Amino acid sequence: MACRVITAVILLVSLCFGVNAYPTLWRDKQGSCSAHPTSKQHLHGAPVEDTATTFVVRDGKGSAVRSLCPGQTYTVSVAFPEARLSLTTANVGTLVAATGADVDNACPNRVVAQQTSIAAVNTLTWDVPCFPSSTSGILKVTSAAGERYPFQSSGLTIPIDSNCAAAACSKAASTTTVAKAADANVNGAGGTAAGAAALALAGLAAMVL
Repeated sequence: MACRVITAVILLVSLCFGVNAYPTLWRDKQGSCSAHPTSKQHLHGAPVEDTATTFVVRDGKGSAVRSLCPGQTYTVSVAFPEARLSLTTANVGTLVAATGADVDNACPNRVVAQQTSIAAVNTLTWDVPCFPSSTSGILKVTSAAGERYPFQSSGLTIPIDSNCAAAACSKAASTTTVAKAADANVNGAGGTAAGAAALALAGLAAMVL
């Protein structure tokens, strides 16, 4: 009886370690949307450089690109040498699985593969914002082929060319400029928006009288 109890406990502990090693459960313990493992985690070895994984970024026409345009959407193919679970983050914009699975509502820049999403190729949709906070788009990927394999760390850095921004970005910039100008005029007229409103009411009263 005692042997059975000990065996059951060992099995339970093994299952817990295996489950905790899944990307989704590792993610749930993190406070950052851009965090990746930096050391050994449970049965996984510390991250090692992954030179076998490849990245291809394609535009809306399906052509491979070497730079990104603000306001555009791209398809990213991440090809591993074998089927893996993975954690992928982008430093700008939003990132989602092309299948619509593995949605991370807390972090729109992150895709964490579920246990059922193990694959040799991950296809992602990357939306680049009109006004990115960086001049380069950076994808980081941590992957593993199994719970006893070390983490594999790979990534892609691709420049963002502001000269090819989508037309919608120009409209957004114009709207922002007009809004700022209007705000400056309002605040300049009376020091505050409330002051401007008071001035307008005073002018209306003068016209009535």
